[in-house]
Amino acid sequence: MTRRSSSPTSKNPHRKACETMLAQAVEHLIKNIVDFPDDVSVKSHENARGELIRVRVNPEDIGRVIGRNGRTANAVRTVIQAISDHKVRVDIMDVRK
Repeated sequence: MTRRSSSPTSKNPHRKACETMLAQAVEHLIKNIVDFPDDVSVKSHENARGELIRVRVNPEDIGRVIGRNGRTANAVRTVIQAISDHKVRVDIMDVRK
């Protein structure tokens, strides 16, 4: 018997709406931290380990978004995890030009 692979979001419209809302929340938080908000890109993906939100920022903003000892990045992750009803990972990277 073969198993069908289907993403959890395809069967649950609530989960898809939550995924979109979380990505928008991350985007809002990050855009209010950086100097170059137009360079912020947020993409959300569902995988076997939960939801992954990838954030790309201008290389000049990466230090500001990560913060001293990662405090700002951890604060963003904590806020997103608090408003989520499932496991979410937030990855922050810079955009190379």
